[in-house]
Amino acid sequence: MKRNILAILSFTAAVAFISCEKNSQRLISTTGTEGKALVKVNYAMAHMQTATLPAPVQLKINGERVSNLLTSTTHYTTPYPGGGLNTAGSSNPDYLAITPGTVNIGISKPNVGTNNDSIVLFTGSTTVEANKNYTIHLSDTGTNAALTLVEDNVSLPDSGKSRYVFVNLTPNSTAIDLYHGTVLVAQNIPYKGKSPEFLMQAGTAASWAIRPAGAAPTSTALATYSNTIPNQRSLTVFSRGYIGVTGARAPAISLIYNR
Repeated sequence: MKRNILAILSFTAAVAFISCEKNSQRLISTTGTEGKALVKVNYAMAHMQTATLPAPVQLKINGERVSNLLTSTTHYTTPYPGGGLNTAGSSNPDYLAITPGTVNIGISKPNVGTNNDSIVLFTGSTTVEANKNYTIHLSDTGTNAALTLVEDNVSLPDSGKSRYVFVNLTPNSTAIDLYHGTVLVAQNIPYKGKSPEFLMQAGTAASWAIRPAGAAPTSTALATYSNTIPNQRSLTVFSRGYIGVTGARAPAISLIYNR
């Protein structure tokens, strides 16, 4: 795998611990990333190899393969290079350090044993700026495949809090409300839309839930995901899947680590 134009900025390497407590944050080494754009790609496209098995794909940036083969038996969503919760990615908030400007994204099925494209599933482009962090969200499939660029806030929240935003990646939704337990934390977010940032108290244990915008908080959720709020993290919550569908493409909630 070539790495001549891309480098991974790891939030877990070359670091100094602020404390030894669980969920404590680390000081980030940004040596060598000055003037670069820091980018991760959230592959949330529902390309399936079979009815239950997501298709293995490769990610290319500016024509160069940068990922391992993205595949999973339980999820079709993979943030790369960083990961999150209820995804097939890692548990690290990593980014790729790339040259600012136009970024071309490609998703394809490769020829066996090569980086060559066998079937191109998606191509798209966006523009990123130096010294900013971004997640490029990829959603839906076929002619409806979409790219959504979101700038990430990776500053350190106050102790006892974690910062969140919500991104709606459910293609056949009009708009979605996000709850944590009984608390409405993001309201009326359209497909490909991003909510305002919101803070959550560390240690709060409840289920995230998505509902059609305006639905009663006691109504049946489209999907839920149980999660205890960590300390001093920055995360993106996102919905995925299709309303009214069962199996691997059913509605679901996942989270990505930004910090």
